[in-house]
Amino acid sequence: MVGLIGPNGAGKTTTMRIMASLLPPTSGDVTIQGWSVTRFPEQTKSLVGFLPDEFGVYRNVRVQELIEFFAGAYRIPKSERKSAIEDVMELTDLKEMRKTNIDTLSRGMRQRVFLAKTLLPNPPLLILDEPAANLDPRARIELKGILNALKKMGRTIFISSHILPELSDFCNKIAIIEQGRLVVCDKVANIVEMVRPGRHFVIRCLPSDRRIGAYLEKRGHTTVDGEETDTAGTWDQANVILHQTDLEIAANLLQEIVQEGFRVIEFKEQPMNLEDVFMKVTQGNVA
Repeated sequence: MVGLIGPNGAGKTTTMRIMASLLPPTSGDVTIQGWSVTRFPEQTKSLVGFLPDEFGVYRNVRVQELIEFFAGAYRIPKSERKSAIEDVMELTDLKEMRKTNIDTLSRGMRQRVFLAKTLLPNPPLLILDEPAANLDPRARIELKGILNALKKMGRTIFISSHILPELSDFCNKIAIIEQGRLVVCDKVANIVEMVRPGRHFVIRCLPSDRRIGAYLEKRGHTTVDGEETDTAGTWDQANVILHQTDLEIAANLLQEIVQEGFRVIEFKEQPMNLEDVFMKVTQGNVA
């Protein structure tokens, strides 16, 4: 599963539409299982299931009717159609909603319906444009469960989202684009190692006549975000960057500040997350 992220206007939706053979590229090409989307669009369309960020309007249409309509549109043989419909409705947990009108469903339930119709032809590649947008927390969790199930089934999923923590949870790789160009594409852990200046530690001590942040800076360490104290004066905190990545350096620092008389109540590493990475590698520019 690959997550695609970038600022607004970076070209995420355009990239996905090109992959789905819905837009011609101005230059370059995309190949899917060896097929070029520019030279063989009909072949590549059969390999892709594309779920856009907006749904069509289907008034007075029931869930079962919509799924059956698209099963026919995808030219699934009649002998296989019933089982294909049952499979996607079971996977997306829609069996109890068969007779429900689509326009009465919540955003999360409509998302499931259109994901089900996208899965009907059993495409090896799923392209999902902002599938979690405007979903409530429960609907996002349920969508995440469906995507994880598809991932275990061996489907390749290309997904864009502005909910970065969720992408880092279940994507194998992350691709970041800006101004229509690929900035980086790799595993999250590899990107973190590439962009972070060092290990970030939070050190919290009981208050004393010395400030832990001032002591660390005097010793030549880099502190970030300034010093912090709580309003009740019950702790004194500093955020320090250790440019050496060896954890033994951190252990030695902890030993040093304890020996200096600081009463340490917390010493923990603050891991760099996908939001931190995004802010590091992008400038916020649009194409």
